[in-house]
Amino acid sequence: MVLDGIAAVVYLVAGIILTSTLKHVSSCTSGSDDATAAREDNKVTNFGCNENDWLTNDVCIQFVKDTKSDRMKPRCQRAVTDYSFDFVGFTLCLLMVFLGHVLARRGGSKPTVAAQI
Repeated sequence: MVLDGIAAVVYLVAGIILTSTLKHVSSCTSGSDDATAAREDNKVTNFGCNENDWLTNDVCIQFVKDTKSDRMKPRCQRAVTDYSFDFVGFTLCLLMVFLGHVLARRGGSKPTVAAQI
């Protein structure tokens, strides 16, 4: 039950961090100039490249050679999916903590055979 609580906190923190990192990205699929610029400026979607890195870092150089927006849209969608699943995981961990607490109070949670040996 303690591990479920720790996992819930980790999922919550990860979801909050990803959500706050992506809050300036208005849309992952929009082709508008504002949405594309927001994806290009976001470190999660642009592979962590700064403006100074575009000519010196090998990953950024390869990234510039490919079409930038085509590679950023899937990364943005994956990041949104990741933080969505972080919040789902947080909810499920809280449910497990609650059920464990209720079962322990009722006496329904008894040691297993392996724990008795």
